[in-house]
Amino acid sequence: QEKAPEQARLGKVEFKVECNAAAQQAFNRGMALYHSFAWKPAGDTFAAVAKADPGCGMAHWGQAMVVLDNPFLWPGSLLPAKLNEIAAALDAARSAGLKSEREKGYVEAVATFVRDHDKVDHRTRLNAYDAAMAKLADAHPNDKEASILSALVTSANFDPADKTYAN
Repeated sequence: QEKAPEQARLGKVEFKVECNAAAQQAFNRGMALYHSFAWKPAGDTFAAVAKADPGCGMAHWGQAMVVLDNPFLWPGSLLPAKLNEIAAALDAARSAGLKSEREKGYVEAVATFVRDHDKVDHRTRLNAYDAAMAKLADAHPNDKEASILSALVTSANFDPADKTYAN
């Protein structure tokens, strides 16, 4: 079973969400766990955020991010069932409530990646996700998490056959 890193070793994450104070604190921990690739504890933490504040749609976005798993394992780790689970979590985020354009931007960026996954190839969806995250980061230049997550997607969005390493 995956064990959560000690709090002192997680570092400090400040990812502002429009949720109550207890949910905000837990959300920050969930993102610290996410950045530490501690998927199970991060997922459990985002589930606790949703319970602490049922109107915190970003808790469900966090769960979607955990299901997305390690972007450096894509596309092999993203089976259709996982993509459907991510889409369902994003629907839950919208239903619970997204209280700012920024929060909506996070959800819609991931949605570009899972939308029509049964019809649109991985590379096309990944390029759309990469562009959506870059747009989100550009729109919120003071949002460190947007920049970090955008860079993560960009670094996972490479063509192994491209020896120019353009991306």
